[in-house]
Amino acid sequence: MNNLLLSINAVGPILLLVALGAFLRRKGAIDDAFVKKANTLAYTYSLPFSLFEDSYTAGTDAAVRPLLLVYAVVSIVLACTALCLIAPRFIPDRRRCGAFIQASFRSNFAILGSTMAVQVFGSRGALPTIMLVPVVVTTFTVCSIVVFTLFSPDGDAKVHPLDLVKKVVTNPLIWGNVLGLVFRWLSVPVPGAVMSAVGYLGALATPLALISIGGQAGMAARGDRAFTCHLALCCALKLVILPVIMVIPAVLMGFSGSEVGAVFLAHCAPTGVTAYAMSMGMGSDYRFTGAAVTTTTLLSFATIFIGIFALGSLGFI
Repeated sequence: MNNLLLSINAVGPILLLVALGAFLRRKGAIDDAFVKKANTLAYTYSLPFSLFEDSYTAGTDAAVRPLLLVYAVVSIVLACTALCLIAPRFIPDRRRCGAFIQASFRSNFAILGSTMAVQVFGSRGALPTIMLVPVVVTTFTVCSIVVFTLFSPDGDAKVHPLDLVKKVVTNPLIWGNVLGLVFRWLSVPVPGAVMSAVGYLGALATPLALISIGGQAGMAARGDRAFTCHLALCCALKLVILPVIMVIPAVLMGFSGSEVGAVFLAHCAPTGVTAYAMSMGMGSDYRFTGAAVTTTTLLSFATIFIGIFALGSLGFI
């Protein structure tokens, strides 16, 4: 019952804001122009401040085993690479393919990970998850930039390594993460008024993105059988297949229960809201990404509960 209530409290607000967006669209309060402008604001201006705040305020009272950090990064890169090799074989549309890959491997770890870890493992046991957030979010962002560059709408364009590096270096989300980490590691003091303003700007990102998702939800899937099939496969990969594949090596490598839990949460959390804003910002199939965010969030009620229960019953967490 506690796990069920935890899942409801964690993902319920997301679904309610998506529903609000659908309601506002139905009433004519928002339209396609609003959706595009809201996502530009969230992706370019709000999310970087949110990531800066998360990185800058991350706890420093405990260290994470380097092996766990390495495994978290490698597992995400392997998942992304495998999808890049396999997905084009059955998704010819480059925009849809890029959106499918990102939605399948990128999770809402920053928002749901630490919250659920505290509830499951306690404040001390949640430290591995909390300390992984900046590393995992940065890895997700870099991999997503690479994916959207490789699967840009212009199929004839050649992808050069320097172009990839430029897009990574100039991406506002990367800057938010990196500056937050640098300021924290160098103990750079930030005035309280400035941090409050940063917090206000960062707090805009999630509601803006979720209301936008609700504002366009359902418009792309009507009568599109391929859309439905791709979405179903994306949900299976995000919520079941990839978490199982990535947790097994973590158990075999001898990670502690809270560390295994951190790996599980990094991969099993539903598709992140950031994925939607980034998908639109980089010219991908943002409607598919929005549907993936909504659907995986709804289904995660069951999959996260079952995953935590199964790992606990087997003695892994």
